[in-house]
Amino acid sequence: MIKKKLSAKGGFTLTELLTAMAVMALVGVAVAVGISAAAKAYFSISASSQAAVLGGTLAVELADELRFAENIILDSGGTALETFDSRRFGPNVKIMNGSDHIAIATGTANYNLLAAETYTGLHDSVAITYANNRFNVTITIKGGAGTALYQNTLSVAPLTPP
Repeated sequence: MIKKKLSAKGGFTLTELLTAMAVMALVGVAVAVGISAAAKAYFSISASSQAAVLGGTLAVELADELRFAENIILDSGGTALETFDSRRFGPNVKIMNGSDHIAIATGTANYNLLAAETYTGLHDSVAITYANNRFNVTITIKGGAGTALYQNTLSVAPLTPP
């Protein structure tokens, strides 16, 4: 009987072919959905990782600027940083939120705290308050869709308090 089947010249039936194609289509859909989910997870994790690295770099840069700040001037309420003298950027420097990045404003120009190439589609902002002889700095980094990917608050004591 097996020899008879092997030597037969007939092929698959239409039902067998349709069943095989349906099974292959289901496998293809499952693979496509799996690849799509994996790609989405990869990009999400990658953006979060880049935001964490950027946040750490910004924290170090801001902490260095504020720790070595001299001639610190606070607002009239004594809680917000107005200007200070920076060893790197010169006198009367102000830290501010630019359009998408933290910027340093001097008397003559504005500079991004970090080069624009470091952001890769991320946007950051900073809030700085002063209390108990310490600057409290909150860094927030958002992705392209505006969702917060990273937030960190640090406290920096200037070597020469205001």
